[in-house]
Order: sequence, then structure tokens, then C-alpha cells
Amino acid sequence: MSKSAIITLWVHPMLEKSARRVLRRVGLNTSDAITLFLKKVVRQGGLPFDAGARNVKARKAERPTGPPAQRARRLPGAEGRLPPQVAAWVKARGVILK
Repeated sequence: MSKSAIITLWVHPMLEKSARRVLRRVGLNTSDAITLFLKKVVRQGGLPFDAGARNVKARKAERPTGPPAQRARRLPGAEGRLPPQVAAWVKARGVILK
């Protein structure tokens, strides 16, 4: 594959210096590391790590299914991931999370 595309990145100088040091220890330069990262993004169809943002396929897979009445009662975070303040509010109002 010909290396002909140029990518310009603007990052904090200390981040670049620290990353360059780490990459040098594992035998890579910044260009090779970015190439590996981009190949992994293409292969996986998204970021190769959890960055808190899900790709379109993951969001579609997590959509509730079933009759509209059941879908409407399912709230995000129903799996126990609610912040304490929200959990207290839900509990106080008797909302049932399925």
C-alpha cells in the first residue's frame, strides 16, 4: 500500500512528546502507530476501545424491542447504571425499571 495521504494533527505538545516516548519503547514511530490505529478502526468498524461513544451498530443492537407500551417503559440505565440522584428520584416515584 502506498503511503501518500498526509494527516495533520493538532495535539498538546506534552501529549505528543509522551506518546512518542512510549511508542519508541515498543519499537514504533508515531506514523506507524496511527496507521495501526486506523487499520484497526476499519477492521472493527469503530473505535478499537470503549470511548463512551457507541457506533451505529451498537446503538441499534441496544434498542428496546417489543410492543410500543413495553418500549416506552424501558428507561436508559435500567440495568443499574443510574447515578445515585436519579436512582433516588426513580425510587421515590415508584417507577419500575425493567
